[in-house]
Amino acid sequence: FGALLFAASLWGLRLRWRPAFALVLLALVVPLGPLKDIPYLIYEQESLYNYIQVTQQPDGTRQLILNEGQAVHSIYYPNPDTVLTGWYWDYYLAAPYFNAGFKPQKLHRVGIIGLAGGTIAHQFTKVYGPVPIDGVEIDPAIVNVGRKYFGMNEANLHVYVQDGRTFLDTTAARYDLIAIDAFQQPYIPFQLTTREFFTTIRSHLSSTGVVVLNTAHTTHDYRLVQAFINTMSQVFPSVYTLNVPGTFNTEVMATMQHTSISTFRANLAQFAPTSVMGQVASEVSPVVREGHADGGIVFTDDRAPIEQITDQLLLSYIQQQ
Repeated sequence: FGALLFAASLWGLRLRWRPAFALVLLALVVPLGPLKDIPYLIYEQESLYNYIQVTQQPDGTRQLILNEGQAVHSIYYPNPDTVLTGWYWDYYLAAPYFNAGFKPQKLHRVGIIGLAGGTIAHQFTKVYGPVPIDGVEIDPAIVNVGRKYFGMNEANLHVYVQDGRTFLDTTAARYDLIAIDAFQQPYIPFQLTTREFFTTIRSHLSSTGVVVLNTAHTTHDYRLVQAFINTMSQVFPSVYTLNVPGTFNTEVMATMQHTSISTFRANLAQFAPTSVMGQVASEVSPVVREGHADGGIVFTDDRAPIEQITDQLLLSYIQQQ
């Protein structure tokens, strides 16, 4: 309890002390052992942006772990035909099906902001074929790890070592889908959360494009998810959420056109239950919900308190325990 009071007191200090607040909360949420004491560790490196670790299970499955080690950022299976992970990455595959009459051949180009070890790129290549994919990753060391340990060598994947927003400001490319999975745990970089950022995203989407963002909630606290709904609703006509069962992940999806859940489900219903997309459909169809703005905070370049809200989520989680 004393530690919790100490953590709460840190919030009242200047902004520079808030990382300390987050670290205290993180330590309270999950007791941390020695930083390097991770089973099956096969590689580690300190980069300019991250402390990088790669683990390999006895069956050959590899995981990319960054910084404090409380999340997996990419996964690799030794069988190259394995597509689904059972994790939130699988949900991205369903996003194009909000559009009426969508067929896989209508997906012409994909953008990924937060490429990491290339899990999403691998999945889209397997499901949609060699569609051109632009993957943006700010950390060159992670790109090297992806290529060496995660099979991130698809011929259709073009890697850009750059900040995601800077990349969009300097490219003329348009995409049928843009996937955002950028965390500097536990935070999403603020410049990738704002109305202005999503306006830029919109300018790089095709007329039937979709954007998907991975974010988080706790058991009873969805304020971060709602903030993204509020923000994205100012740019896109239709916004949806998909809570990933058994996790604190929420996928927020927004479409260029007015779309509907009924169309989404009908498009996915065409797949055989045992097919890859049939399995994805069985996961996403029951959990998709319309997202409605509630008049609350909208993230802007002038005001995007993403760290404050994330810290409040962590505190809320502690109080629920």
